[in-house]
Amino acid sequence: MKRRKPCHFTYTWILIFICLLICGVKCEYKDIVFLLDSSGSISPGNFEEVVDFVSNVTSWLTIGPNETLVSVVTYASNVTEHFSLATYTSSSDAISAIQSLKSITPEGGTYTHLALNYSYEHSFGVRNGSSKAVVVLTDGRSVSRTETEKAADDLRSMEVEVYAVGVRSDLSLTDLDLQVIANDPDSYYITYVDDFVYLCNVVPGIVSKLDASAVANSVQGCPEMPTTTSSSKVTEEATTTTDSTTTTTIDASTTGMAILSSNRRISHRVQ
Repeated sequence: MKRRKPCHFTYTWILIFICLLICGVKCEYKDIVFLLDSSGSISPGNFEEVVDFVSNVTSWLTIGPNETLVSVVTYASNVTEHFSLATYTSSSDAISAIQSLKSITPEGGTYTHLALNYSYEHSFGVRNGSSKAVVVLTDGRSVSRTETEKAADDLRSMEVEVYAVGVRSDLSLTDLDLQVIANDPDSYYITYVDDFVYLCNVVPGIVSKLDASAVANSVQGCPEMPTTTSSSKVTEEATTTTDSTTTTTIDASTTGMAILSSNRRISHRVQ
């Protein structure tokens, strides 16, 4: 899957000229959706590491209505959108909302395909002309690899770049689960770490892939990964706006993507 080129179609060069010489802004802006595994195999402490990872990545992105927008969705046996791409247009508000997710108690199964389906059906379309990316972070196998691959392919049909971040030994031995999620090549779109505490090590690499103009520094206090850990790993198997947000929940036990509930949640900025 080739990466989407900026400002193509009609009047390409005129738009580039205007952007660079008159407006002084980037021609290409990106919509990024984080799909976070919150299943029962993840402890509350480890989920906090996930939240910090997303916060750290977001802190290096330029958030704004004409720049990058982010959305966060968690999934287990059901899917919950905590805020959409249209909700926050400042980095501080987005990070505050992300940090509030530390109150989540992980539970349920790993229905990765439902999260991918939700993103395909609901996440994008906020603005025209943006490039699109989905970052899936998971520590285990999806309940259905076949359905997961189909859902990821649906996103790719919309020219969405799909990244997979795998954590722990369950996935280090079954990278096919990550491969069906991620775009090709696997060496670029798949990232793997041995444990949640090492997620901070791969923040700079993920940031540079999501925004080539951003240069992220190492996270202070981040523990060094063991020499056996590879941040981009493919195993031998590969060769055979406001502070108010709308929360939408999808139940895995239902057929299709029926919406179970919608409620309002107020996020408080972290000082």
